[in-house]
Amino acid sequence: MTHINDRHADEHLSHFSKLVENIIIQGIDVSKALRQSFFTDCLQSSTYQRYSKPNVLVLKRFSNFAYAQNSTAEVAFVRMGKSQRERDQIDPIMNWLSTHGNTASEIHNKTYRSRLRATFDSFSPINPLTSSDRTTLTEIAMTIQREFQLSDAFVHWLDYQIVQLIYKYRAASQLLSKTAPKVVVLTSEYFVNARPLLIAARKLGIKTVFLQHGFLGQEWLYHPLVSDRICVWGEVDRQWLMERSVDEQRIVVTGSNRAFCLDEHIREAVRREYDVQSGQKVGVFFSPNLTEAYHQKAYDFLLSTNGQVRWMIRPHPSAHSSRIAAYYHEMDILDSQIPLIEALSLADIAVHDFSTMAFAQYAGVSTACLALDGPYPDYYPALLGDQPIINTPGELDDLIDPIEPMAELTPKTTSTMAAGQEEALLNIGIAIRELL
Repeated sequence: MTHINDRHADEHLSHFSKLVENIIIQGIDVSKALRQSFFTDCLQSSTYQRYSKPNVLVLKRFSNFAYAQNSTAEVAFVRMGKSQRERDQIDPIMNWLSTHGNTASEIHNKTYRSRLRATFDSFSPINPLTSSDRTTLTEIAMTIQREFQLSDAFVHWLDYQIVQLIYKYRAASQLLSKTAPKVVVLTSEYFVNARPLLIAARKLGIKTVFLQHGFLGQEWLYHPLVSDRICVWGEVDRQWLMERSVDEQRIVVTGSNRAFCLDEHIREAVRREYDVQSGQKVGVFFSPNLTEAYHQKAYDFLLSTNGQVRWMIRPHPSAHSSRIAAYYHEMDILDSQIPLIEALSLADIAVHDFSTMAFAQYAGVSTACLALDGPYPDYYPALLGDQPIINTPGELDDLIDPIEPMAELTPKTTSTMAAGQEEALLNIGIAIRELL
């Protein structure tokens, strides 16, 4: 099948969920636990085809089946990975709780250096599936394989994923039973490392909190949410969840502690570093990590504006700046890992394509969305609040014309971001503490 990106996956993942609806393997809801992995390995790419040998499980890292918590605490934060963005969100909340008399710690993958390779048939301890489980999974795999036109390797991919989830769930249950936190906090309910912890916490009667960490632009990643408390950035996010039958009492509009103000002196220093001349307008395009065809389209669009702005491209953090540079000739390519505050310090206007740009608008930077990757889900525009959606270079020119270079910025609460920094920390901290 043709690969798709996460913006176009709602219909496919809805179909996948229906095919495996109500299928429970040893206490794990298959449709929800596999949703993210199925998208990544089978829809966005063909990674699943690496699992081509029958009945062979290859584990490059035994850490896939283990969790660790750095200390016993009242509140446990689930780490999805090692990104700076996640660190910038979680660390201040943990520190805030500590200063207000509550203990907080992290749950993360436990790291081993060993490599394990075994067949299901010859090494039974690694395979927790019963014969009934295997029969059910084979039937499911064949149906999904047929419906999505996948190769025979999908059967072995599904074996691997289910075994991995079972071990993760067992590890999560063991860890949470031992450390007994009162609240578990997650920034995702559907990532493969998070779902087993969420299931285990709920079965053990531990309260759970979901923290929004990005644009709610993938319904398949954010619906349904089952956490006891859901902390969102703005009113548009609250409304989006309520339209999907989430109880209003579970939702708290907190803003994000990652939302910030831009200091004038820092802006000036950053612009000097990038050799921005006095009186020069700078536009920063936050490019998504999409195809070559998309980047060519975006480049042509920006190039078609009337030349009154110097364009800088900030690649998505998951993209390599060197690869993106090949698409945007004669435009400045920023490092994909530079902090958002540095990229926005350069910007007189921030342009994105349905991305996490509520921060720019909150900081007071003129913000617009380029609609270059349609068709989009019909709920996308509402999630932008009052941000303009640009369809032609002329519309972007009209938006840029009245902007003054290095104009004074006034931070403002918007429908997409209710609060930032200390105020958001307070809101989030209270929302968590109320469950203790």
